[in-house]
Amino acid sequence: LAATLQETGSKIPGGAFRMPIDRVFNVHGRGVVITGTQISGSIDVGDDVSIVPGARRYRVRGLQKHGQDIQHGGAGDRLAINLTGAESSDFHRGDVACDPMIATEANRIDVSLSVAGHAVQGLKTGQRLRLHIGTAERIVTVFLLGQETALAKGATGFAQFRLRDPAQVMAGDRFVLRDEQAEHTLGGGVVLDPDAPKLRLDDPERLDFLQAMYAGETAQALERLLCASKKIGILSDQLRLRLNLTPQDFQAAIQANPSLVLLG
Repeated sequence: LAATLQETGSKIPGGAFRMPIDRVFNVHGRGVVITGTQISGSIDVGDDVSIVPGARRYRVRGLQKHGQDIQHGGAGDRLAINLTGAESSDFHRGDVACDPMIATEANRIDVSLSVAGHAVQGLKTGQRLRLHIGTAERIVTVFLLGQETALAKGATGFAQFRLRDPAQVMAGDRFVLRDEQAEHTLGGGVVLDPDAPKLRLDDPERLDFLQAMYAGETAQALERLLCASKKIGILSDQLRLRLNLTPQDFQAAIQANPSLVLLG
């Protein structure tokens, strides 16, 4: 066991810093502290962080892990972050502290969705449900993609969620769906695109892109996303962050598809 821990302990998931907030409180002599579990990236004392939803930005005054002061936090750490110039009313459970580079709000997301076999009912297009993602809860309207207008118990399909209130969401985030009254768990899934366009629900190019994302075929997904954009090119960082790829994974996907060319 010790050998396994030593071997795997340094393998920290990449990506930009993100931490869904679950608690906010004041500490006498220090100010506002937010807590949560860091899900990606790294953070250091002195870094700037953004809080989403909104465009608020703060400096990290101090970090604690299990009650001990630290200088650096990594993915998987349970953190308390002391922020400068903050008021406790600035924050709510469900907000996300993140690298300013990814401080974007999602209002429309495309997902892979599975209905639980034990669910009390299947799902249908136009249904309002309660989305649990990170520490956030959002009311969403579900639109099934493709030819389907309903998804039976035990079935999986693609869907677009239109959020009543914005949230910070990234590709690869997992979620749980409950009925609007939060009485029954209906299913769950994974986010495929946090910046989904408003298109025909049976758009074949869009379905091809989602299928590639679902299958983990990143190089094909990048090509289909570029084709669907109708543009000659897209800024590489914008494309990489939209699909939540590390620089290494993005570079590998570009090299794996001769149709893609990285300029500059």
